[in-house]
Amino acid sequence: MKVGKIILFVLGVIVAGLIIIGLVSPKEATVQRTVLIDAPREVVWQNISSLEAQHDWSPWARRDENMEMNYEGEKGQVGSKYSWHSEVVGAGYQQITAVSDMQKMEQDLVFTEPFNSKANVWIEMQDAENGQQEVTWGFHTEFGFFMSIFTFFSSMDKGVGPDFEEGLQYLKEKCEKEAAEMPASEEMSFEVDGFTIVEKQFGPAYYIGKLATKKMDEMSDFFEASYKALQEKVSGAGFAMAGVPCGLYFTWDTENMQSDLMAAFPMMSPDVVVDGFDNYKVDEGIACMITYKGNYENLGEVHNALDKHMQSRGFVGSVAIEEYLSDPSTVTDPNEMVTRVIYPVRLKE
Repeated sequence: MKVGKIILFVLGVIVAGLIIIGLVSPKEATVQRTVLIDAPREVVWQNISSLEAQHDWSPWARRDENMEMNYEGEKGQVGSKYSWHSEVVGAGYQQITAVSDMQKMEQDLVFTEPFNSKANVWIEMQDAENGQQEVTWGFHTEFGFFMSIFTFFSSMDKGVGPDFEEGLQYLKEKCEKEAAEMPASEEMSFEVDGFTIVEKQFGPAYYIGKLATKKMDEMSDFFEASYKALQEKVSGAGFAMAGVPCGLYFTWDTENMQSDLMAAFPMMSPDVVVDGFDNYKVDEGIACMITYKGNYENLGEVHNALDKHMQSRGFVGSVAIEEYLSDPSTVTDPNEMVTRVIYPVRLKE
């Protein structure tokens, strides 16, 4: 009897300990890893912008060549879904929940085998120094009582983090290989008023947007409303953007502080036509550009530097393009905003 009581006592202590652990253990976890990739934004984005592309560098896909896979929905669009079943890595699905073109993709990750779980996953790309791209891959999950006991003894970061590092290394190798195989293009750099101006090949580029003449204090509301309306039209028609939202500026009236401009999206094809919106094409040629990190209020200094450079080089142009590389909904510090200002140019006749 004493042995039985001792066993029951020990079991009671173990159960009580597990209950306490389950009560005090964290009920959520976030894991993320980051890598620097020496490749153009367009090359990196095409390798992360769809579930099909992500499969090519997934560390888990390489662990089972016999994995059963199925894709549903429009490639790279919200609602697109990838399901898998594997004797090695279990079963489940990923589904795209949000896309910020050339910046970020968010997904639901659901496991159905060997256990049930759900996580929110994101892959985000930001400009880094020297033309590199910084890619962050992460996930956030919440778990119940029994799973919290398991995570008390096993770190989620140590368990999943190495897989993320492995996948990002595959992505880096793939993107940098593709970038190295791209045709070489002549590129020159100049320093003007503290800014680095790059001259390189640009275009052809195709834009669709809303044309208007707006004063300075009207521009913010105009761009916000135009982007929202254009996003609904473009997404509804199933068109794919070729980059981030832009502002195209055709004239600048210093006296009245107003501009003839276009709130625009870059598109993959010149054939995209949307009722109520205008099209604009930039022919292939040379462009002068500055990638600027800082408050939008200081962009005037960037344009002044580009104007000075154009004059010294004997260039003329007909449009100034601002590419808004940072998403204001995720980058809240105005001084952290990144904008690429592009002047397509030709030699003065």
